[in-house]
Amino acid sequence: MTPARLLVLSATLTASLASAVPSAASEPPAPAPGAPASGAPAAAAPAADNTARAEALYTEAKAALEAQQPELALQKLTEAWALKRGYDIAANLGSVEVGLKKYRDAAEHLAYALETFPLKGDPDTKKALTDRLALAKAEVGVVTVKASVDGANVSVDGKSLGPAPLKAPIFVEPGHRVFTATRDGYEPARSEVDVKKGTSADVSLELVAKEGSPAGYIVVGIGLGIAGVGIIGGAVLTALANGKAGDMKDLSAELYATDTHCPEGATAERCVDFRDASSSRDSLSNAAMAMWIVGGVGLVAGLGGLIAGASQGSPAQALVLPVFGPGYAGATVSSSF
Repeated sequence: MTPARLLVLSATLTASLASAVPSAASEPPAPAPGAPASGAPAAAAPAADNTARAEALYTEAKAALEAQQPELALQKLTEAWALKRGYDIAANLGSVEVGLKKYRDAAEHLAYALETFPLKGDPDTKKALTDRLALAKAEVGVVTVKASVDGANVSVDGKSLGPAPLKAPIFVEPGHRVFTATRDGYEPARSEVDVKKGTSADVSLELVAKEGSPAGYIVVGIGLGIAGVGIIGGAVLTALANGKAGDMKDLSAELYATDTHCPEGATAERCVDFRDASSSRDSLSNAAMAMWIVGGVGLVAGLGGLIAGASQGSPAQALVLPVFGPGYAGATVSSSF
């Protein structure tokens, strides 16, 4: 591995170089989740192009520092960071930002560099980065942000930080900061904090479900939908069972009129018809009972969830599952209020 340089700014913004971290081209970027394996033709060319461009930008940043143009160096390293997120570029970018007193950005990049620093990396380099991070953190605030609903979009001063839960504390400029969390179906959560440099703070964002939340009503609607299917199915099957019972009544009258007896196993046509009608009636009656049970449970769960949700600001969630088996039928219900 070719040794590279850590870009360091002196107090007068002149550049000096010291052996430290690998160059931008020394390690290929890690493949994105779901990307083809290393060496796949479709991914090899773009990855190689990005690495080559990042190395070129690193070289240009080095030249800019030697020409006492730190802002240009910052621009080049920022472009390289957009192409290849590695600890090496993060370390160099954070070091330049410390020299330019951009402490919040510096803390973010130096923290990344240390988090992803190689296990067998140079101890002196790691110590230098640790010292620089401490310098940057002394000038900013560190805030741990927690939102009560996973997936909620968390922001500070209108800038998105990503979905909750956030993986790590964030760095913010000292001063009055406004944190928010938003998600469909919930009232936005907001917290204002006065952050002093060199201090840490905790922010908790509690999202409350909106009254009449569409997401909650969808769940209740499922329960009521199951109730509708159960009730309609029960009615249809009951009607069919009653029809078979009517057939049995007619056949029974016919057998009585002809003085025909139907002992078990009788093969006479009307005896067979009577047994078939009886079996069909029993099957349809059992199926109808199952549908009535499912419909009733779904109705109770749906209406109960609607009432409970209305009293607490959002519908309760209920799950209704029909259960069938040999000789029995019913439903299971799970809900939260």
